[in-house]
Amino acid sequence: IEHILMETLRIWPTAPAFAVSPLADTTFGGKYAVSPDDIIMILTPMLHRDVSVWGEDVEAFRPERFAPEHAEQLPPNAWKPFGNGARACIGRPFAMQEAHLVLIMLLQRFDFSFADPDYELDVAETLTLKPTGFR
Repeated sequence: IEHILMETLRIWPTAPAFAVSPLADTTFGGKYAVSPDDIIMILTPMLHRDVSVWGEDVEAFRPERFAPEHAEQLPPNAWKPFGNGARACIGRPFAMQEAHLVLIMLLQRFDFSFADPDYELDVAETLTLKPTGFR
């Protein structure tokens, strides 16, 4: 269940971005100078879709990415669906615990099937990411 939830949050993190600043003057890619006064926005969906980290099948839903033998190979900070550092989501442990309980209860009590196999997800990018029209 943990791997399923982590892969779900990798593909569709609830927070679309978070901000970071370097601790000292530095240059990225040999040409982008940034200072501690600069704010860099990290777009979480892009971070979680880096082919060099997650592989060519980055859009595929593969919970086994988070199995211990694979997770150990991930670079630090490759998975940040709850933000980063002191401003990361304070509710992360509670959210994950609740998600575990809800998913387990749903799987125990219901049988699932696709109502429309041709359905294509359309995502609204607001304060959080969610399906368009979701209420």
